[in-house]
Amino acid sequence: MRLLDDVREYRSDEASVEDDDLNVARQVLQLEIERSKPRPAREKRRRRIGLGVGLGVGGLGAAAVGTFAVLSIVAGTVVAPPGVSSASAAEVLERASEAALAQVDAVDAKLAPGQYLRVETTMDQITTDRSSEDRPAEAGAFRRHTVEIVYVPADRSQDWIVETKADEVTGVYGPEGEEFLRSVMAEPQYGEASVRAYPEGIRTYGDVTQPLDVYRDQYGEMPRDPDDLLRWFETPDGYAGLAILNALYQNLPPADLRAALLGALARLPEIRLVAEDGDLATIERNNGGWIQQFVVDTRTGMLVSIIDPPRHPNDIVPEGLPDNIQTFTMSVVDSAPTPTP
Repeated sequence: MRLLDDVREYRSDEASVEDDDLNVARQVLQLEIERSKPRPAREKRRRRIGLGVGLGVGGLGAAAVGTFAVLSIVAGTVVAPPGVSSASAAEVLERASEAALAQVDAVDAKLAPGQYLRVETTMDQITTDRSSEDRPAEAGAFRRHTVEIVYVPADRSQDWIVETKADEVTGVYGPEGEEFLRSVMAEPQYGEASVRAYPEGIRTYGDVTQPLDVYRDQYGEMPRDPDDLLRWFETPDGYAGLAILNALYQNLPPADLRAALLGALARLPEIRLVAEDGDLATIERNNGGWIQQFVVDTRTGMLVSIIDPPRHPNDIVPEGLPDNIQTFTMSVVDSAPTPTP
């Protein structure tokens, strides 16, 4: 196993607060404060805004905000940056990798017949009038709060249940924001809250079928040695880090593979440690100037959240607001909701 000296260290005596980090933290904290305020009761039937969450399919393109993300960004990066550990990102990820092997958590629990692993993904995502072109907003945008819950059965060959909550619009931006929002809501493909069953966990998109657990058919061939696994993911375009995070998405791989995936991330030269807050470590991945943060629980070896950077260099979307954030929570439950007709 090669040494990890090719990974940059983030030293406590070099800690600093960048303007971009400060703006992001302020926006995320404000969003969390707004979400914590009492809200009027929702209408019984509400139209969902935007595409369904890509659970495993393009999962890193969705967004969420949650307590874990706020703690890691605000408490770690902004409030107390001098307290950042001198440990490198590689060392932190190796610690999380060891934890994944040492601790049997919800993902690896032996579920009894009838029980489910409940995986909740909470997202807040910016949708703009140029999202379909993957370009910054031009005249209108809105932010939506989405919750989608996957119930994984004890026998994964049985039906997986996916519960989708009705979306909630939490912000409208730009001179044409309201008009853009109304046009999106009017499109027929945007539905309401639902509960659906997917036999064997297979979801269908038109003529395309995809497991909710994207890499599950390849678990057997994925090396458990981190160096070999990194080579398995490496491609000429340099997106191995993104692919590895996508494989870790929702923490569904078995513990030995999760440990290897975390170890493979530790070997990437594009990572640095941003902050540590107790067991939560925020790590930044810089791929050619495109910066993404993710939070790992070093006690359990679980991926906690993913934070994508602001990407609208104009006055349409508030300055510093992350393009998307998503957070995962897991538990074992004795039942799942009944699918709707």
